[in-house]
Amino acid sequence: MWELPSYSAVSTAIPFEISDFFKLLKDQFVHLDWIPISPFTVRDGHDRDWPHEEGMMAMLEDIYRQHGWPDLAVYRKSDCLKAVQKAMAERYPESCCYYKADA
Repeated sequence: MWELPSYSAVSTAIPFEISDFFKLLKDQFVHLDWIPISPFTVRDGHDRDWPHEEGMMAMLEDIYRQHGWPDLAVYRKSDCLKAVQKAMAERYPESCCYYKADA
């Protein structure tokens, strides 16, 4: 798996192919290193829970996997995102990651 270079390495690094860059981004989502929480929020999966958000990251990972992630042939995106919003509203309504969709 690709790794992002440190900031100091970026300033002296040789540029890499655009396709490699987008593969890196895709891999972050496939492995749930980045977890979409709303249409506007993606949470770093390595950024574990804040004290008022204990269990949130594990909960989100479980919801995505219960809905078929990362197998796009079986992944139920709409159901998954609804489940994420419901769980966030019920368990973490005060989280800065929670996005209350308009009814």
